[in-house]
Amino acid sequence: MNRETYLKELRKYLKRLPKDDYENAMEYFTEYFDDAGNDEEAIRELGSPREAASDLLAALLNQKTGDSSSSTFSDASDAKADGDGRRGRRFRAGDPVPEAKEKSSPLSILLIACLAICAAPIAAPLALAALVLLVCGVVVVLCAVLCIFIFSVCFVIAGAYSLVQGFAVASASVPAFLIISGSSLLAIGLGVLLFVAGIFFCKWLVIRLAKLIQRMLEKRRVKKDE
Repeated sequence: MNRETYLKELRKYLKRLPKDDYENAMEYFTEYFDDAGNDEEAIRELGSPREAASDLLAALLNQKTGDSSSSTFSDASDAKADGDGRRGRRFRAGDPVPEAKEKSSPLSILLIACLAICAAPIAAPLALAALVLLVCGVVVVLCAVLCIFIFSVCFVIAGAYSLVQGFAVASASVPAFLIISGSSLLAIGLGVLLFVAGIFFCKWLVIRLAKLIQRMLEKRRVKKDE
C-alpha cells in the first residue's frame, strides 16, 4: 500500500466529519507522510487506515467533550518527536490532533461518536450495542428538547396572556394590576430561563453520552492491545 492508496482509504472513514474537522484531519495525515519521508515507515507507525481513523476519531471525540485526561491537542505543526527522535505509533496522550476553529455543536459531537463506533476495530455485537446506546441517547435528547421547548413556550404564552389581562383590570384596581403584571413577567422570565437552561442541559447530555461511548471503545481497545 502506498501513500495515495492509504489516504484514499482513510477518506472513506473520515469523509462524513464536519467540513473543518475533515480538512484538518486530512491535512494532518498528509503532513505526517511529508514529515516521515518514507511511506512504508509512516504506514507502519500509523497502522491500517481503519486503525488510524479510529484513533483520530477517538482523540477528536475526547477533544469535543472536553476530556483532557486522555489526550492533549494542538496544531499539527506543533507535533513533538519521541525520545528516540521518531513519532510513536498512532495517537497517544500528548500527541497533537487537528483542531477545528469553530465550536462544536451537539449534533457534530453525536456524528463524531457515530463515526468512531463505525471505524473502531471491535466486534460487531459491541459495535451494535454502542450504536443502539447512541440512538437511545439521541431519542432521549430529542424528547428533552421537545419537553423543554413546550414548557418554556407555555410559560411565555401564559405570562403574556396574564399581562394583557392585567392591563384590563388596571383601571379598576391598581394593586391587582401590579400583582398580575409581576406574576406575568415572572412567568415570561421563567420560560426564557428554562429554554436557555434546557439548551445547556441537552448539550451536557450529549457530552455525557459521547463520553460513555468513548469509554466503551477505549476499554475494548485496551483489552485488544493487551
